[in-house]
Amino acid sequence: MIFDKDGTLVDANTWDAVTGDLIDRLAATDAERRAAASALEYDLERRRFLPNADLLAESNEKWIARLAPHVAGGSEPDFGRRVEATTAELVSAGVIPMAGANDLLTKLSACEITVAMATNDSEASAAAQVEQLGWTGHFAAIVGYDSGFGAKPQPGMLMGVLNRFDIAADEALMVGDTWADVQSAAAAGITFCLLDPDGQARSRLAADIVVASLSELDALLFT
Repeated sequence: MIFDKDGTLVDANTWDAVTGDLIDRLAATDAERRAAASALEYDLERRRFLPNADLLAESNEKWIARLAPHVAGGSEPDFGRRVEATTAELVSAGVIPMAGANDLLTKLSACEITVAMATNDSEASAAAQVEQLGWTGHFAAIVGYDSGFGAKPQPGMLMGVLNRFDIAADEALMVGDTWADVQSAAAAGITFCLLDPDGQARSRLAADIVVASLSELDALLFT
C-alpha cells in the first residue's frame, strides 16, 4: 500500500498553523506578509488556507517558487534550503495525525504488508514527521518530490516504489485525497482509494474506492 501524506495520514490542519508561522518567520514587513499569503492562497486573518487551495497538493519546490518573489532574501541561493529547514522545524513541533491512521498502519505492519509513502513534501521532512508520530517502523519506503522520481501527478514516485520491491501495479493500492493523487495512481496503473471526509471531492468519480475515513478503510480491509 502506498499512502499520500498530507490530508491522508497527516491532518491537513497541521499546515494551516505551519504556513502562518512560516510566513511570519520569512516576511520582514506587513506588505511582505500579505504578498506571501496571497501567493500561498492563505488567509492571514483566519490562519488557514483558502478553500480548495491548489497549493496543498503541490510540491515544496512550487511552494518555494511562489514565496521567493515576495519576501526578503527570496533570490538568495540558499532560500530554498532555509524554507525547507524552517518548515521542517515548525512541522515537527505540531504534526497532527489523521484519525485512525495509527490503528491502520499497525494492522498493515502486523500483516506484513509493504507500506510506502509518496508525498510532494521533501523526503527528509516526511521522514521527520513519520518519526515524530512514531510510525518509522511501519514504512518500507518514504518518497518525496526530491527523491529522484519527480512529483505527483506524475507516476514516477509510485513506479519507483513498485520497482524497488518488485511489486506489480495490480498488486498495489494507493490511498490519497487529491486530484494529483488520482492522476498519479491512474498513470501508474494502481488501484486508487480516495479519502473524502466531506463527500464532496471533485475527484471522487475518478477513484476506484471512496471512503470517508481511514477507519472506514480499516474496516474494508480487515473485516
